[in-house]
Amino acid sequence: LSDDGLPSLPEAASNAAVEVLTCGLDLISLSLDDPAMLARAPLPPLASLTFEAARQKTTVVEQPAPPQQRKAWRPALDASGFAVFADVVQRFAAENDVLYAPKPNRTHDGKQLYAFGRATIYLDRNVTFVKRGDGYVPVALEDLLAQDA
Repeated sequence: LSDDGLPSLPEAASNAAVEVLTCGLDLISLSLDDPAMLARAPLPPLASLTFEAARQKTTVVEQPAPPQQRKAWRPALDASGFAVFADVVQRFAAENDVLYAPKPNRTHDGKQLYAFGRATIYLDRNVTFVKRGDGYVPVALEDLLAQDA
């Protein structure tokens, strides 16, 4: 027994353990300095032998599937193959955290009225109209955002 009460190891085993631990500390230090470098660094000779032996004794664990990437937004298309403007407006509102919802039983010239933030709008032939005074005027979506801020 050694002075600390643990069984003593043969010198060769002790030296191998020190080498493996030193290599482990070097790899930790390397990963802290440059994580990309760790992927390119070869395993030290003793560690690679130990790694190969461990690999042969264990079962292979499948890597988890990479996270699914968000599917690209695809608006509905009209008969001509163009994006449906209402979908574009809805997406624009959602991306900018602005309320966009129909106003029940409210129309102007037969067109559904919508709340866009605090503004009242309607859509006609790919143009957004906003209520100003007693009438409606064309407005760009970006201007609606600035007006709502």
